[in-house]
Amino acid sequence: MGIVGRADHKCPNCGALIRIDGASSKVTCEYCESVFNLDDSSEEDFRSGYEFGRQQAYEEFSRRSMEEEPAVSSGSKKSKTVALLLCVFLGTLGIHHFYAGKAAMGVLYLLTGGIIGIGWIIDIILIVTDNYTDSFGDKITNWDV
Repeated sequence: MGIVGRADHKCPNCGALIRIDGASSKVTCEYCESVFNLDDSSEEDFRSGYEFGRQQAYEEFSRRSMEEEPAVSSGSKKSKTVALLLCVFLGTLGIHHFYAGKAAMGVLYLLTGGIIGIGWIIDIILIVTDNYTDSFGDKITNWDV
Protein backbone atom coordinates (compact mmCIF):
# COMPACT_ATOMS: atom_id res chain seq x y z
CA MET A 1 0.00 0.00 0.00
CA GLY A 2 2.60 2.75 0.69
CA ILE A 3 2.20 6.49 0.96
CA VAL A 4 3.17 7.75 -2.48
CA GLY A 5 1.09 10.68 -3.61
CA ARG A 6 1.37 12.76 -0.41
CA ALA A 7 3.90 15.60 -0.56
CA ASP A 8 5.27 16.10 2.98
CA HIS A 9 5.95 13.59 5.73
CA LYS A 10 8.05 13.36 8.89
CA CYS A 11 11.05 11.04 9.04
CA PRO A 12 10.36 8.17 11.49
CA ASN A 13 13.95 8.34 12.78
CA CYS A 14 14.57 12.05 13.33
CA GLY A 15 11.25 13.81 12.69
CA ALA A 16 12.66 15.99 9.89
CA LEU A 17 10.41 16.96 7.01
CA ILE A 18 10.69 14.60 4.01
CA ARG A 19 9.42 15.71 0.63
CA ILE A 20 8.09 12.82 -1.44
CA ASP A 21 7.71 13.39 -5.15
CA GLY A 22 6.14 10.06 -6.07
CA ALA A 23 8.70 9.18 -8.77
CA SER A 24 10.69 6.76 -6.62
CA SER A 25 9.68 4.18 -4.06
CA LYS A 26 12.79 4.90 -1.94
CA VAL A 27 13.21 8.10 0.05
CA THR A 28 16.29 9.39 1.86
CA CYS A 29 15.99 11.76 4.79
CA GLU A 30 18.31 14.71 4.16
CA TYR A 31 18.81 15.26 7.89
CA CYS A 32 19.68 11.79 9.25
CA GLU A 33 20.30 10.08 5.88
CA SER A 34 17.95 7.19 6.69
CA VAL A 35 16.60 5.39 3.62
CA PHE A 36 12.97 4.24 3.51
CA ASN A 37 11.08 2.10 1.07
CA LEU A 38 7.70 3.75 0.66
CA ASP A 39 6.02 0.50 -0.28
CA ASP A 40 6.95 -0.99 3.13
CA SER A 41 6.10 2.10 5.25
CA SER A 42 2.72 3.27 6.38
CA GLU A 43 1.70 6.86 6.95
CA GLU A 44 1.51 6.09 10.69
CA ASP A 45 5.26 5.32 10.69
CA PHE A 46 5.97 8.80 9.40
CA ARG A 47 3.64 10.48 11.88
CA SER A 48 5.18 8.67 14.89
CA GLY A 49 8.58 9.97 13.86
CA TYR A 50 7.45 13.49 14.70
CA GLU A 51 7.44 12.91 18.47
CA PHE A 52 10.78 11.13 18.26
CA GLY A 53 12.19 14.09 16.32
CA ARG A 54 11.00 16.56 18.94
CA GLN A 55 12.73 14.55 21.67
CA GLN A 56 15.94 14.35 19.64
CA ALA A 57 15.86 18.12 19.00
CA TYR A 58 15.38 18.78 22.73
CA GLU A 59 18.32 16.53 23.62
CA GLU A 60 20.52 18.27 21.03
CA PHE A 61 19.52 21.69 22.41
CA SER A 62 20.28 20.55 25.96
CA ARG A 63 23.67 19.17 24.93
CA ARG A 64 24.63 22.39 23.16
CA SER A 65 23.45 24.50 26.08
CA MET A 66 25.68 22.53 28.46
CA GLU A 67 28.70 22.98 26.18
CA GLU A 68 28.34 26.74 25.89
CA GLU A 69 30.08 28.93 28.42
CA PRO A 70 27.77 30.61 30.92
CA ALA A 71 26.87 34.22 30.32
CA VAL A 72 29.17 36.59 32.16
CA SER A 73 27.45 39.38 34.03
CA SER A 74 28.82 42.88 33.61
CA GLY A 75 28.17 43.51 37.30
CA SER A 76 25.50 45.40 39.15
CA LYS A 77 24.38 48.88 38.14
CA LYS A 78 24.26 49.85 41.80
CA SER A 79 26.93 52.22 43.11
CA LYS A 80 29.58 50.87 45.43
CA THR A 81 30.05 54.37 46.88
CA VAL A 82 26.38 54.68 47.83
CA ALA A 83 26.32 51.15 49.27
CA LEU A 84 29.43 51.82 51.36
CA LEU A 85 28.14 55.15 52.68
CA LEU A 86 24.78 53.64 53.55
CA CYS A 87 26.49 50.71 55.26
CA VAL A 88 28.89 52.87 57.30
CA PHE A 89 26.31 55.40 58.50
CA LEU A 90 23.07 53.36 58.52
CA GLY A 91 24.39 49.80 58.43
CA THR A 92 22.87 48.68 61.71
CA LEU A 93 19.47 49.59 60.25
CA GLY A 94 20.12 47.53 57.11
CA ILE A 95 19.55 50.42 54.69
CA HIS A 96 22.37 49.21 52.41
CA HIS A 97 20.53 45.91 51.99
CA PHE A 98 17.37 47.74 50.92
CA TYR A 99 19.50 49.70 48.43
CA ALA A 100 20.90 46.44 47.00
CA GLY A 101 17.37 45.04 46.62
CA LYS A 102 17.61 42.58 49.50
CA ALA A 103 14.51 43.61 51.44
CA ALA A 104 14.32 40.50 53.63
CA MET A 105 17.90 40.93 54.80
CA GLY A 106 17.24 44.65 55.36
CA VAL A 107 14.31 43.83 57.65
CA LEU A 108 16.46 41.29 59.52
CA TYR A 109 19.20 43.89 60.07
CA LEU A 110 16.57 46.45 61.11
CA LEU A 111 15.13 44.10 63.75
CA THR A 112 18.48 42.83 65.09
CA GLY A 113 20.60 45.99 64.97
CA GLY A 114 22.74 44.80 62.08
CA ILE A 115 22.78 41.31 63.58
CA ILE A 116 24.22 42.78 66.76
CA GLY A 117 26.82 44.82 64.86
CA ILE A 118 28.82 41.85 63.57
CA GLY A 119 26.96 41.60 60.25
CA TRP A 120 27.38 45.35 59.77
CA ILE A 121 31.19 45.07 60.02
CA ILE A 122 31.25 42.04 57.71
CA ASP A 123 29.17 43.95 55.13
CA ILE A 124 31.63 46.87 55.17
CA ILE A 125 34.46 44.42 54.45
CA LEU A 126 32.41 42.73 51.67
CA ILE A 127 31.65 46.08 50.00
CA VAL A 128 35.27 47.29 50.12
CA THR A 129 36.62 43.98 48.74
CA ASP A 130 34.09 43.86 45.84
CA ASN A 131 32.28 40.81 47.20
CA TYR A 132 28.94 42.46 48.08
CA THR A 133 26.14 41.46 45.69
CA ASP A 134 22.75 42.86 44.75
CA SER A 135 19.47 40.91 44.70
CA PHE A 136 20.38 39.36 41.30
CA GLY A 137 23.72 38.04 42.56
CA ASP A 138 25.74 40.59 40.57
CA LYS A 139 28.69 42.08 42.43
CA ILE A 140 28.48 45.77 43.24
CA THR A 141 31.86 47.04 42.02
CA ASN A 142 31.12 50.40 40.37
CA TRP A 143 32.50 53.35 42.40
CA ASP A 144 30.58 55.90 40.29
CA VAL A 145 27.57 57.50 41.92
